[in-house]
Amino acid sequence: MTRGAESPLVAVVTPVFNGERYLKAAMECVQEQTYPNLIYVVLDNASTDSTPSIIEAFKGRRVPLTSQRNPSTIPLPNNWSAAVGLVPKDAKYFVVLCADDLIEADFVAKMVAVAESDPDIQLTGCMRRENETIMPTSLPKEETVFDGPEVVRSFLNKKSDDIPHMWGLFRRREEDFARDFYDDSMYMEDTDACLRAMVRGKFGFVHEPLYTFRLHPGSVTETIIKGSTHRHFDMIRILERWGPVVMSESEFRSCAPRHLRVIYRHMLASKAFGRHEVYARYREFLCARDISPSILDFTRSVVEWPFIKLARDGRTLRARLSTPRGVHQSKFASSSSS
Repeated sequence: MTRGAESPLVAVVTPVFNGERYLKAAMECVQEQTYPNLIYVVLDNASTDSTPSIIEAFKGRRVPLTSQRNPSTIPLPNNWSAAVGLVPKDAKYFVVLCADDLIEADFVAKMVAVAESDPDIQLTGCMRRENETIMPTSLPKEETVFDGPEVVRSFLNKKSDDIPHMWGLFRRREEDFARDFYDDSMYMEDTDACLRAMVRGKFGFVHEPLYTFRLHPGSVTETIIKGSTHRHFDMIRILERWGPVVMSESEFRSCAPRHLRVIYRHMLASKAFGRHEVYARYREFLCARDISPSILDFTRSVVEWPFIKLARDGRTLRARLSTPRGVHQSKFASSSSS
């Protein structure tokens, strides 16, 4: 491919394990990128299906492909760290494209355009779809550059979710690779990596849905994250790690109970449905932090839930109504999963 001298090198990275159902469509999205200086990195986590042959079929295509295969399967966060570790040192930016997700043809071009607008931007995000639903953003449309710590603060305060969890365009920093890029002690390792980047600089944002997050029965979100206690525990850990960085002490103390009430609601649900092992895990997590919720804490957690859901649904509806015509339907969203 012709590399524009004025265009910094960008790496798109796909860690994959047994991705035969969706991988081809994801890899095709990369080949259709309009950005002129691109390299594609794929790491196969010792797949046992036809993933290797799919990867092989994309060699020699328009966007250069470099691929490796692990000798044996390793945990997901370790595979993600190993995958981004393959990004060339001369790449200025990199972004992870999950093997079952999709990006628009101008995804990289538009993300880089914002990232290059300010040298202090450490991470760039965009609006996204979850299948066909455009997810809301609270960021003002007339702005594309934001104070990173302030966006993190809003996220931790549960006022917005503008974090580009796994699809953010990172400005590559060599010091981030002195250790594993993703924290393997977390299930929300991608979110944690984004927050680490954002607290040290600015955050860029493209006000268009350029990334399609495909939820399906076999996705990591559906099989591991959704309904798991770990994501609730990780939100507390993330708050403990980054809250003191972006908040005053008093704000941090007032923010923590809002996150804990999520755990309280799920404790009540697990108790009501007889999921005693799940309930015990929540209790153990709280006891380790010397937290003993009162009846009032449980009551508040239940009373606030309808209002939280109503506000969330309202944000989603407003985002859909305010999105310009012509961007609701992704070119790739209805593509074959084969």
